[in-house]
Amino acid sequence: MSRARGAAEMICVDSNTSRREHALWFGASDAAPPEDPQSLAPELSAGHGIDVVLEFTGATAALENALPRLRIGGRAVLVGSVFPGPAISLQPEQIVRRMLTITGVHNYGPPHLVAAVEFLTEFWREFPFAELVAGWHPLAEARQAFAAARESG
Repeated sequence: MSRARGAAEMICVDSNTSRREHALWFGASDAAPPEDPQSLAPELSAGHGIDVVLEFTGATAALENALPRLRIGGRAVLVGSVFPGPAISLQPEQIVRRMLTITGVHNYGPPHLVAAVEFLTEFWREFPFAELVAGWHPLAEARQAFAAARESG
């Protein structure tokens, strides 16, 4: 039995233009800034809502924007919320009636790193991973490298 891999449609919503471009290079169907109401328009999901939201930023506004757009039985996976931030307003009745699942993912172990290296080894020709590296810095320049990473936002 053959199983399809990946999503039929993937929409990247990000405030950073460069990250939106990278998402398209890696197979996103569409990419839009969060202030673009069409980025999460019901038409993009044939009116059924979004199946899965992967929230990597930790931004409260991103999750508040995404939750109402999940389909019945939809799932939100929070990956980026690893620092304290503003509270989010949830309506328990909507979570229950729409049978939503909200899951948090934190940390990884050695098997995950092995899987990541295996993935890169298998797909390095298909995807422009090298484009994700903004620059190389020797260890002696770690402070400057971290400053550059913070500034690139």
